[in-house]
Amino acid sequence: MRWIAPLLAAAASSLMLMGCTPTAPAAPTAPEADAKAADACADGGAKLATLDMCQSDAAKLLVISGGREPELPEGCTWAVQETVMPNDGGVMLYRSASCNGVTTTLVAEGSGESVNYNYKSSAIFPMPDGIDDDMPIAELDVAGPDPKVDILGQVLLLAETENERTNCEIRAAGNDSWPADALVADLNAAAKELGGISDDEVRQACGYLGLDTGESKFWLVRQGRAFFVQQGQDESDIDARSITVVAKSADGAWAVAPTPTVPERN
Repeated sequence: MRWIAPLLAAAASSLMLMGCTPTAPAAPTAPEADAKAADACADGGAKLATLDMCQSDAAKLLVISGGREPELPEGCTWAVQETVMPNDGGVMLYRSASCNGVTTTLVAEGSGESVNYNYKSSAIFPMPDGIDDDMPIAELDVAGPDPKVDILGQVLLLAETENERTNCEIRAAGNDSWPADALVADLNAAAKELGGISDDEVRQACGYLGLDTGESKFWLVRQGRAFFVQQGQDESDIDARSITVVAKSADGAWAVAPTPTVPERN
C-alpha cells in the first residue's frame, strides 16, 4: 500500500497547479459552537454529570472542616467528585485524588438504614477487578435529632463485651491527622480508669465501629447525616474534611443541603 502516499502527494500538486486548494473542513455552526462553549470548563476539567457543574464551581459548595489536609503522592492533585445518595436524593461531594489520569470515585451500594460508598476507581490503591468491596465511607440513617445517639446505637450492635455495651460513648477524636470534627466511640473515663487504660496506648474499644488507634477510622456528622470513614493509615485518596451533602434548593440551584428535620424520640 506504499503507493497511496505518492498518489495523494501528486493529487495535491495537481490541485496547486490548477489554482485550487484542498477544501477546508466546515466551521461549526453557531449553535454547535455555543453548545461546546457551554460544556467547556475554564479549568479544563470535566463537568460533574449530576450537578451539571464544572469542578471548580462545585468546589465552591464544599464545606471543608479544620484539620490537616491529607498528603498526596508526588504528581497527584485533588479533584472534586460527586456520588448520588440513594436515601434522600442528595449528592455527596468530596475531594479525591487524581493521579496519572485516574481519579478516585465512589459508588453507592444499598439504601435505607445503611449505605456503603465503595470504590469505583482509586488513584492510589490498586483495583484489578473493578469496583472494590472496600468501603471507605458508610452512611448511617439518622432517626432522631441527635446523630450521636444513632451512631452509638449502631456501634453497640457490634460491641464485643458487656463492658463496652455498658460504658461506650461518643466523643471528639482529637486526632490532628483527622478532620477537626471527627468523632470516635470509646470507653468513658470511669471505665478507662477502672481498667487502668491509658489514652496513650495502642488499643481498640467498642467493636469494629469504635476506636482503633492502629487504624484511621472515625465518624463524621455532616448536614445532619452520619458517616463512618475508614482510610489508609499512611495514604488517603479522599479528603474526608471535604465531605459535603448538597441538594437542589427551591429555585432549582444546587446548594449545601439543610439538616433534615426529624422528630424527637419518645
